[in-house]
Amino acid sequence: MSRLRVIAGAAFRRGEPSEMHDLARAARSGDSAALEAMAAVLLAGVAREAPDLLAAEGVTVVPMAGHLAGTASGPAEGLARGLCIARPGWLEAPGPERLADAPAASVAGERDPVKEAATLCWPEVRGRGPVLLVDDVVRTGASLEAARLAAPAPLRERLVAAVAFRAEG
Repeated sequence: MSRLRVIAGAAFRRGEPSEMHDLARAARSGDSAALEAMAAVLLAGVAREAPDLLAAEGVTVVPMAGHLAGTASGPAEGLARGLCIARPGWLEAPGPERLADAPAASVAGERDPVKEAATLCWPEVRGRGPVLLVDDVVRTGASLEAARLAAPAPLRERLVAAVAFRAEG
């Protein structure tokens, strides 16, 4: 079990009709209104589940890497930017970089976070406050756990994840 704290704005059932899943798909296709709506859901989830994070000083927000080398995860960069706009004291910074392709969550069966961690490299993340790793949708949490495992030990202690949606089932 991961020691990474994962905050979810909302949840939807996989394989069932869902306005939230449709919203995530629209944001991934570049719909700016959908991205804005997802950022609001994400911020509401942080406010509800992590008031301590809202009160923390020096929060650094970083987007999760995508599954393909050199990419960000879906609209993660836009979500990170949206959180920093909504929380002016928060700082946006580069997140982990994907050095080699990893299995996509939507098509992968059992995934090995330890193996996937070898495909990620973290840049230096300055400061001493919490580091908020942002993603759009989480299913198993394997990629987020891989990012935690790939992080240097001092960073790992500061790392918290926030996702707009948790896909269940």
